[in-house]
Amino acid sequence: MTVWLAGLEARAAALVGDAETVRVANCRAEELRERTSPDDLDVLGGNFFFPQIRQAYYSVEACVLLGNSTSPTDSASLVRRAEEAARGFDDTSDPHWAFGDQAGVQTDLALAHLYAGDLSGAAEAVRPVLDLPPNQRNAGIIGSAQRVRSSLAQGAMREAPTARELREEIAVFSSRPTLALPS
Repeated sequence: MTVWLAGLEARAAALVGDAETVRVANCRAEELRERTSPDDLDVLGGNFFFPQIRQAYYSVEACVLLGNSTSPTDSASLVRRAEEAARGFDDTSDPHWAFGDQAGVQTDLALAHLYAGDLSGAAEAVRPVLDLPPNQRNAGIIGSAQRVRSSLAQGAMREAPTARELREEIAVFSSRPTLALPS
């Protein structure tokens, strides 16, 4: 739980733009992970178990949530870390796999690519999210997709045909169908 709490602290700090707290909390999560020994309760799993793959996702997300304030070298490093975190969710039979986490890390990877100036990499990364069926498009996933959409509307890439098409596709993806009542 202490690793999870440090990861949550990093994500919360990122939302308010506190880069130093993000750095410290992510480092603390790594240190806590190294000192943590599995026990009988970990076998139970559930919400009280915070696996390494989820920690990697939280760490990347905290950095992505800070926005595009990194140098090109840092952007390339963030892309590599996001790719590694995304690979952690490739195995859908893993007992710690969750479609929401997979979608979250894919949108984080898309944002990391955008921060590095790689529009095609971003489009490829967000594709699995946009292919989710409507019954898996929860508020968290839609919010993550909307962050990608907002990023696509900024900077030099905003007028690129691929950026315009992705923004439109994310808008459709994010729209919630209204239920019609029988007359």
